Amino acid sequence: MLRRTLSAALVAAAPGLATAQSFPNWAAIPLVAVEAAEVAVNQKGPQPPAAMPDIPAVPVAGPTAPATQPTAPVVPYNPAPLGMARVVAAPAPVIVPAPAYYEPADGLGGVSCAPACCPAEPGHAWYGSADYLFYFLKPAPVAVPLATTGPVAGRGILGNPAGPGRVVLGNDEVDYGTFSGLRVTGGAWINPARTVAIEGNAFFTEARAQRVRVAGGAGGLPVLARPFFDTTTGTNNVRLLALPGAFTGSVVQESTVQLYGAEALGVYRAVCHSGWTVDALSGFRFLSLEESLRVTDVSAPLGTGITAFNGAGVTAPGFTQSTDYFSTQNRFYGGTLGMQVGYSAGDVFLSVAGKVSLGTVHQVVTLDGSTTLFGVNPLPSTVAGGLYNLAPNSGRYTKDDFAVVPEIGVKLGYRLTSRVAVTAGYDFLYLSRAVRPGDQVNQTINPTFLPTSPTLGVPFGPRQPGFSFTQTDFYAHGATVGLSLTY
Repeated sequence: MLRRTLSAALVAAAPGLATAQSFPNWAAIPLVAVEAAEVAVNQKGPQPPAAMPDIPAVPVAGPTAPATQPTAPVVPYNPAPLGMARVVAAPAPVIVPAPAYYEPADGLGGVSCAPACCPAEPGHAWYGSADYLFYFLKPAPVAVPLATTGPVAGRGILGNPAGPGRVVLGNDEVDYGTFSGLRVTGGAWINPARTVAIEGNAFFTEARAQRVRVAGGAGGLPVLARPFFDTTTGTNNVRLLALPGAFTGSVVQESTVQLYGAEALGVYRAVCHSGWTVDALSGFRFLSLEESLRVTDVSAPLGTGITAFNGAGVTAPGFTQSTDYFSTQNRFYGGTLGMQVGYSAGDVFLSVAGKVSLGTVHQVVTLDGSTTLFGVNPLPSTVAGGLYNLAPNSGRYTKDDFAVVPEIGVKLGYRLTSRVAVTAGYDFLYLSRAVRPGDQVNQTINPTFLPTSPTLGVPFGPRQPGFSFTQTDFYAHGATVGLSLTY
């Protein structure tokens, strides 16, 4: 009815311009005009149906229109019943196909995906951290007695029937306590899927020194001696430092140690599933352990006491100082394989890493000694050779050996922001073969090589002391606290 009413109105408004046949397709009437008319009818309310006579054709001036004329595209239109709002269908949703991620099996009952589809830190390609190290190092062994005391009659000689000596320095370990250190790590993902990264780290502990002094004479031990095994007699002997009425003196033991290293690693993320990540690690490790041991003694004659220097006797006010120096270096170079497993739940994350490095440890042992005379000449006089490091064994020795360096690290972290996290953890590092200075002391001495012996230079007995590498193992472990950044 609405369309007929509109048709009549249009023909009446322009009788000379159109005919009823000019609008054979009512759907071609603009939708806006139809909706406007519909609104007008709805405002009047329901109307009784009325018969509409057929509208006669109206002559059109001008050329005769063709029998068939093209029509406008049909626009479907479904008017709502009178008094009701018309419902316009919503446009069909646009479906965007999901990206096809590579999803290899993860061995956890599902599939894994590249970090692009489950990244721990979306949009971050660079990462780094700085950790404070609170480490303990394996104590440094001192395998031999360095100083003894005992009854005056026994003169501090070990096993002397007149009064056996007892050890007051050496035959124990140097415990350095805790060490402060720093480790810096940096890396970057190098492919868009974030499955491959390069990473490097370096660490060091502070250089720690320990000093122990034992005094003899007034205010100290009445007897103080430096023990050795005399190859010319086949018995234990001593260099006297303190004896009532004859000598006064002291001995000092000084030890140092420092540990440092670096790594270059390639990282491949094999699994990223439900908060879990598994990374395969491979690369190269450098590790260095450097230590030293220095033993210095002073012996000053008193009254009738006589000592010797470079084959000549020395009395008061002259005195001698003897020094033995032992230093060791262990530098490991090797390839590394490992794995790191991580789990993340919200802002909390946990990682456990295990690595093992196989390679060569280059070991260097340096032995040196000297003896100095004071108080006789205007200037001190110094000659080569101490007590344990003499002409037969002094020098620099090197050795290359196979070694294994395993490492375990555990780290718990909390993300303060999307870029910053705090961490705490524990590390354990092990070196299977190491030379340490206290193990390189040889107390088998031929006094004819000893600068403080009256028999210096007399060719007699074996050429001792000798040298041979003595190896042990080494470990370091401790807590870490750090800050990590991603960008």
